[in-house]
Amino acid sequence: MFYKCPTGSVKPTVCPLLSVCPPGSSADQPIIIGATIDVGIIVFIIVAYYVYVCIRDAMRKKGDERRKKHITQEPQPVVISDTIVEDEILAFDVLEQPKPTSFTMSISFSHLKLIASKKVIIENLSGRIRGGKLTAVMGLSGSGKTSLLNVLAGRAFYGTVTGEIKINGRRDNLRWHRGLVGYVPQDDIMLRTMTVEETLYFAARCRLDSGKYAREVNAIVERAIRILGLEDIRYSIIGDEKQRGISGGQRKRVNVCLYATH
Repeated sequence: MFYKCPTGSVKPTVCPLLSVCPPGSSADQPIIIGATIDVGIIVFIIVAYYVYVCIRDAMRKKGDERRKKHITQEPQPVVISDTIVEDEILAFDVLEQPKPTSFTMSISFSHLKLIASKKVIIENLSGRIRGGKLTAVMGLSGSGKTSLLNVLAGRAFYGTVTGEIKINGRRDNLRWHRGLVGYVPQDDIMLRTMTVEETLYFAARCRLDSGKYAREVNAIVERAIRILGLEDIRYSIIGDEKQRGISGGQRKRVNVCLYATH
């Protein structure tokens, strides 16, 4: 431990960190080595963070490619006695069909059961959602429509789920394919003072990979606006009860568009 006596004082004072106080001195002297160590630590932190970001982006890209390959991969038929047999399906022309240029996602579920707060919400529910088709879930209020969608989307964290869910014939969960699936909640959650374009661009910047360029994000937002027919209201504010904005139907389309920007 080193001390110094500042001018006009007789009370010894401890030298600051990374400095020395020669015997009889009244001022501390900084250590060059200490400053060099500080710079080295800062450089090391920057390099480590850069390596972490590179590894994270590479793993994300590899995971997205693996999930896409898993979804698009077709079941391999098995030949038994000159008959082509697939899982629960007899198909004689599978090998002659052309490879699809885009992937589809078919979902089947069986014996689903959801229990929340010691109450059975869904019990012994089975069905199928075909890829490339519009499927509507209809029922009375409180019959479990939203609960079913929460279970299929892997968002029923509030209860215990049992049963089996398959994607393209394989046991899977939509929770692992969030980059390919958009879940639109019932409530329209958005800032009412922002315009439609600002809302969509903000959502895209939050949902998309941080490595995407601004022009790529703009292209995705423009495509979503064009598909959902929001060109005429892109500069209109969302609005609320106090400030008039877009209509309820338009707001619902904007809400759908929020989860289509991925």
